Amino acid sequence: MANINFKNYFFDELTYKFNINFNSENSKELDVSHSFASTVEIFEKEAFVRLIVELGDVENVNCPFSAKVSLVGLFEYTHDSSETKDKLLVKELLSNNSIAILYPYIRNIVSDLTLQANQFPAYILPVINVVQMMKDQNSIEVIDHTN
Repeated sequence: MANINFKNYFFDELTYKFNINFNSENSKELDVSHSFASTVEIFEKEAFVRLIVELGDVENVNCPFSAKVSLVGLFEYTHDSSETKDKLLVKELLSNNSIAILYPYIRNIVSDLTLQANQFPAYILPVINVVQMMKDQNSIEVIDHTN
């Protein structure tokens, strides 16, 4: 039976930039775009999962900021190496569950980052099925170093 265990995480990139093109007087509604990407690197017994979110657009006068957050999670896994289906299950768990585990950390740091900028109220990423959205956009890359 395959399983994964979340061990630790760290942020390897945090950027925030005020949008000098932002027009607060004409902006009735903020327009903060977001895009997600993930890379899952599988090694023997462990995997590193990077989840990246890019927010905003400095060309958009209705967007007050742009930001980028990159989070890396360390996961250990076990599986029956004689079972092909277990190896496939590990890949599925790492490309689905690990991203779902990391998303709340991304949401929290985006809120903190935008709050600490002290220019606008905190921006809170929506509660979404980030894994399904990323699958639909084909933005999950799995790199298996065990082959």
